[in-house]
Amino acid sequence: MVQPLGNCTRILGNTDMGNSMRGTVWPRSQLEMPALEKVPEGELGLSSGIGPQHLLQPQQLTAPHAVKDEQVRYAVPMEMRGSFLVLMLRDCYKDLSWLAVIAKTYGDVGLLVTDCLPQTPYFWAIQLTEERHLHMQQLLGALAQAEEQQPYLAKQKVKRGTRCLAQCVLGADSRAWNRCWVLDKVEDLAVVFFVDFGRSATIPVSSLRQLDEDDFWAIWPLAQPFMFQKAILPPRCIVQQVLRGEVVGPSPTEPHILQFAVCIGDTSRQLLFNLQ
Repeated sequence: MVQPLGNCTRILGNTDMGNSMRGTVWPRSQLEMPALEKVPEGELGLSSGIGPQHLLQPQQLTAPHAVKDEQVRYAVPMEMRGSFLVLMLRDCYKDLSWLAVIAKTYGDVGLLVTDCLPQTPYFWAIQLTEERHLHMQQLLGALAQAEEQQPYLAKQKVKRGTRCLAQCVLGADSRAWNRCWVLDKVEDLAVVFFVDFGRSATIPVSSLRQLDEDDFWAIWPLAQPFMFQKAILPPRCIVQQVLRGEVVGPSPTEPHILQFAVCIGDTSRQLLFNLQ
């Protein structure tokens, strides 16, 4: 039998072990497990949403209200996390203010989707504003000319943090030269992040062109991260499509990721729900 004794514990009993240890006083610190540290939810990199029916297990659907109460958590994609974007902005633009600027967007918007993350509500898109359209024309025109003039990078000069130029696959038959940031290099392959489309790709090191002049990096990234306000899991076919709706506020875990609600009458909304 274990009997509490102030900050210590006395062991009693009639067994041989109990008899031999009877009267022995042990400090509580040697008998009790330490309390587990509680990790703040904000540090988990998760966001919440109401899970669609087809993601729930059959046993969870026993009650009619099970779907409404079920909370599904989606991990924030690495490329959208603030810690990742801070490194990208530091290496490529030497200025971090873009994160604060994009977080101020509210109200009705039109979005050109550049990439989406399968089985999550997250996507990248370019806001369709006059200013952004002008920047897009200026940047893509300058990059198209630079492609013919910029030399290819030597393999030994390609390393993490290098800013350069490479072809980004936009669709089945569509490619565009775009600014990119090297995430890693493995032998003859480089993992790059295309800053204007919000997507990563693995491409041959030999295909990277030099693009280190600051003039090419004077325009902020064209695309920015969004997430659907409701747990819509967008299909790949919305890439290069225009969505119209409203920015209703920031993500609860990453304030630079904006929550987007599709307009009720928008044809893109019908497309999303038909393919869920």
